[in-house]
This record gives sequence, structure tokens and C-alpha cells, in this order.
Amino acid sequence: MAGPCFIMTGIGIELVCSTIIVGALASDKSKDVLPPLTDEPASWLGSFLFLFTPLGSALSSLMLNRFGHKTCMILTNIPFIASQIMFFYANSVRTLYVCSMLMGISVGYSGGPTSAYLGEVCEPKLRGTLMSMTNVFCYVGSFLFTLINAFILDWRLTVLIGMSIPIVNIVILFMTPQSPMWLLTKGKPLKAQRSLAKLRGWPSQETGSSKEFKEMIAYTSTVVHDNDDIETDVKGTTSSWGQLLRPEVYRPFRLLMVYFFFANLMSGV
Repeated sequence: MAGPCFIMTGIGIELVCSTIIVGALASDKSKDVLPPLTDEPASWLGSFLFLFTPLGSALSSLMLNRFGHKTCMILTNIPFIASQIMFFYANSVRTLYVCSMLMGISVGYSGGPTSAYLGEVCEPKLRGTLMSMTNVFCYVGSFLFTLINAFILDWRLTVLIGMSIPIVNIVILFMTPQSPMWLLTKGKPLKAQRSLAKLRGWPSQETGSSKEFKEMIAYTSTVVHDNDDIETDVKGTTSSWGQLLRPEVYRPFRLLMVYFFFANLMSGV
């Protein structure tokens, strides 16, 4: 759980980072090497984060099934770290633009593996509560980042301190077990058994006979072998795009689109 929580904290930092930098550089009294930002470059700096978020989501969807949730969660910290280093040494507005793009890719990339990992490793009775609680860490990240900048009053030093979050997150994720569900879909039941044992604190020999592990095996077997209502390509392998046409996928997707539409509409009012 610590890894996804740190990722959400990092997202909170990324979402507010551009705002702090624009505020620091908008003043004519700024002593920074960068010139004061006018309205147009400030607007682009804030916009690139959201313009490149879909690109990160697309990359995540292409890599998630192949590399697994744990690896993808580790990778999402790479553009975050790169953007913070570039922010610290930035000497032109174009560099700030690139940093904002990298943060957008990181934010978009993190959503898929984080939500999927939490949904697969949490106990069913705690899944909803824990997945909801992780969103709190997004606000925690924004609050702490803003608070640090308020005390330091140096945006470059603030982003350097903020870079500690993805670094610590990578260390934590290397010690985090891989998703048992993903391991089962890759035909690695023994590794899945050991992973579930670590997650639940059970002795490994007891995991194989547990009801939860048997249900995982039954579910993954159905997903892998039952392709009757999923579009397949010429070779007969499962098509990820075909799954978008399934009711259990497009119905929640439709609800999310309605939610995001009204959320953004109300934000602009």
C-alpha cells in the first residue's frame, strides 16, 4: 500500500508544481535567472501538464499487461524525477515547457497501474475503502509541497526537496510484491502464491490451499481461456481493443466520462 500512496502524493506535487513556479516567476521583482512570465507562457506552462496526460495513459495501457503493475509503478517515477531535475537547472521557458510535459506523462502513466494494483492486491472487504483513501494522499502532496514553498520561498529548492518523494517511492516499490493476479495470467502460479503470502502475512504453504488463491486461479483461468465474447485478431489472440465493447467495460467508462465532464464544467464556473 505504501507504494501507491507515495505515487498519489507525487501526483499531488505535480499538479501544483506549475502553479507555484508561475507564481514565483510572475512577479517583476523575481530574482530568478528566468525572465518574469507573462500571461501567455504562464498559460502554456500550466496547460502542457494536462495536454500530455492522455499520452501517459496511452503508454500505460500499452505496457501494463506486458511489464506488470509493479514495474509500471516504478517507471512512472522516472519522468517525475527527470522533470524535477530539469526544473532545478532550468534557464529558459522552453525547458519549463518540457518539464510540464514530462509531469503530464507521469500523471497519466500512473493512473492505470496504481488503480489496477490496488484492486488486485487488496482484500475484497477493504478494497473500496483503501482505494478511496489513496486519493487523500494526492491532496497531502499538494499541501506539503505548497507548505514547503511557503517556508523556503525558493521554488528551485522546493522542487529539489519534492524529488525525494519519487526516489523513496522507487525504493519502496522494489520491495513491494508483484500482483498475484498478473503473475497468474503469465503462468507463474508459484510466484503468485509467494506474492500473495507476503501481501497477506500468511505462511507460503498455506496460501495454495486458501479460498482467495483458488478464486484467483479460477478467475484468471476464465479471463485467459474464455474468449468467446472478445474480439480476436488473425492469430486468435485476445484483442485489448475488443474488450472496450464489453458491457462491464464501457458502462463504468461511460459513467466516468459523465463524471469528468461535469467536474471540469463546474471547475470552470
